[in-house]
Amino acid sequence: MPKVCAIIITFQPNCRHLIDLVVSLLRQCEKIYIVYNTEPLDDSVFECLLGLSYNSEKVSMLRLGSNLGIATAINIGIKEALAESPNFILLSDQDSLPADDMVLNLLLAYENLARSNLKIGAVGPTFTDLYTKITYPFQVELPKHFFY
Repeated sequence: MPKVCAIIITFQPNCRHLIDLVVSLLRQCEKIYIVYNTEPLDDSVFECLLGLSYNSEKVSMLRLGSNLGIATAINIGIKEALAESPNFILLSDQDSLPADDMVLNLLLAYENLARSNLKIGAVGPTFTDLYTKITYPFQVELPKHFFY
């Protein structure tokens, strides 16, 4: 099975949502990097995860000390994750809740595309709105079409 590391970018997250996300990704990924994109006196992410039982070697907290923006936070998380030599890196925000088989399905999608000899930059999940129950497809840019 390919090695997948996840990066979660946080900024003043909802504790319950963050716990659900971490628990889901712990079942699916080799390691999780939580990039704490918040001011130095805000310990909400640490406090939130204190009661959670998990293997501490599977979760790394990266405290930035201020809000450096999502792009910088992602790049810092990727740099740390690359030290683990993963086959894939999964990016997540703090509000997402992946299905229990999301990572497996993303890997299968990648393998199917790779067999087609396509150049693959990324694979991504669909999005289901929890209120409307509408599932939106992952968008793809095709020649002469704008993301359809």
